[in-house]
Amino acid sequence: MDFSHYTGQAATLAAELVNLFVTSPTPVCGTDIKTVLARHEVTVGRVSKAEVEGLTALTPALREVFTALDASTGAAILNRLIGESHPRPQITEHDGQAPHLHFAAPDASLVDRVMANVVMGLAAVLCDYGVERLGACAASGCQKVFVDTSRNAQRRYCSEAHANRSNVAAHRARALQLASSAAS
Repeated sequence: MDFSHYTGQAATLAAELVNLFVTSPTPVCGTDIKTVLARHEVTVGRVSKAEVEGLTALTPALREVFTALDASTGAAILNRLIGESHPRPQITEHDGQAPHLHFAAPDASLVDRVMANVVMGLAAVLCDYGVERLGACAASGCQKVFVDTSRNAQRRYCSEAHANRSNVAAHRARALQLASSAAS
């Protein structure tokens, strides 16, 4: 599954932000956020404590989108977030790129730019590809989310390692159950 570059960047940025805040054993710092944003082509200078707090506050609602059981629930959450983010779409050209959409004003704060970008990207994925393209890891104890880019939209785990671990555990449980039923 190939999303448009801009939609794919925004949706995977949303997942990576959720995962950063959900899985970090220590409070997330500006450097962590700057690293994540740079991977998704969001240019920032120094990330302030207030910006860290603003992005931290956004992640629970984003996680709800990834765990929504149906499109109506996901759409309701995204509609609320769209209202809060006040996107201001505009066509822009920079750095030799072809014209493309930005969802926030150029002078918007970092939190407003990121929020508008990820919310509109997730909305595009939900509308164009369905809520099943957004998911939460099915591995026991894992809180990570992901954007499903598989061909058949059947992804259930955040990583191959979690899929393998879960499959091995299920196989061992079945083998143990067979052994105990054969012994009785």
